[in-house]
Amino acid sequence: MVVKLKGKLEDLTSEIEVVSHAGAPPRGTKNRQLRSEAQTALSHLGFRSQEVERVLNELGEEIWAGDLQLVIKQALNNLSGNL
Repeated sequence: MVVKLKGKLEDLTSEIEVVSHAGAPPRGTKNRQLRSEAQTALSHLGFRSQEVERVLNELGEEIWAGDLQLVIKQALNNLSGNL
């Protein structure tokens, strides 16, 4: 599933990054901004909001310390059942 979505994911994260860089949030809101962008991206890929919430809540701090693409990749991995 991740392989099939790879090209779409890169396009989607590029679009989100362009929007997010336009109004870069203060440092203290980085995780909230990442979470919001990840929710949007995963919803656009067709995942239900309940599934997305569950998976994002399960992600470790080390994932949230990364960038949007890392968060989405790990969430997709968890959503597909490949823990």
